[in-house]
Amino acid sequence: MKIFKKKEHLKSEIGNKNSISFIPTMGGLHKGHISLIKKAKKYKNKTLVTIYVNPKQFNKEEDFKKYPRNLSKDLKILKKLKVNYLYIPSYNDLFKFKTANKIYLHKFSKNLCGKYRKGHFKGVINVINGTATLALDAASSATAAEINANGGAFDPSTPPDYVSIEACQNSLLDDVEFDSSADITNVAIVSGNLPSGLFSDFTPGATGGKFRIYGTPDTEASELVVLRAITDACVPAADVRVLIEVFGASSITLDTANDNQTVCNNTAFASPISYTVSNSLGATVVGLPDGLAGNFVAPNNFIISGNLNVPALTET
Repeated sequence: MKIFKKKEHLKSEIGNKNSISFIPTMGGLHKGHISLIKKAKKYKNKTLVTIYVNPKQFNKEEDFKKYPRNLSKDLKILKKLKVNYLYIPSYNDLFKFKTANKIYLHKFSKNLCGKYRKGHFKGVINVINGTATLALDAASSATAAEINANGGAFDPSTPPDYVSIEACQNSLLDDVEFDSSADITNVAIVSGNLPSGLFSDFTPGATGGKFRIYGTPDTEASELVVLRAITDACVPAADVRVLIEVFGASSITLDTANDNQTVCNNTAFASPISYTVSNSLGATVVGLPDGLAGNFVAPNNFIISGNLNVPALTET
């Protein structure tokens, strides 16, 4: 039996396994746990058992402290049952993710332990959800960025933080991709709509999936959409907020305050030549005389400046 205490070590071991029987426990193994493990082994899959006493399932600290812990006894039982993998995570390793703000529970959750321990089943779902992640693949598109307005760690599941996607009308949007963990079986838009001309799809995978937004937007728009990932336990993971802005037809106009300048060779402009750019993510220029440079200054200016270095007039 291989024992793991770090999530990344466990993932590197089981990432290429197509099917694993998973038995989450809080230790203190008894006949109920043993029967589940024996049943799991009948499926001929590798078996993964976790031991983690989850504080989120207890509404009284004294109950949490009194919960039976006997790791040496548990190890003997698991080895005897020939379990393949044991994962013993720390709190930080399991809950370094942002727990879901919205947990959807059936009315059954008010029965059994839920009747006497407020929030018990919500705590169960959050610990099961601990490996579910959906995050922007920053390398997928130069037009995507994370907007952190909370002043702390970036968290697109909590307003006002969001993933920002910018595009131009009638121009192809490079695929914007979100990477998901292997336990996510679907990603859907549950709030808002994609701008006209844009589409989305999700491809699950044994080692992780991809959700992408792509297409050619045909109208100017600004849409805030919410992506929701669903795990293989049919539990919603934390939402991801995405703001998609599509800029309309672009234009560039000369600012008349500094045109019609007379410039001598090897002499700087009296003041830079400025243009106003509208509905564009950037601008460039070709054919400038030597010594001059053009730079786009966000959000909407293009500036030509420098020292002219030509013996005769050059038109651009």
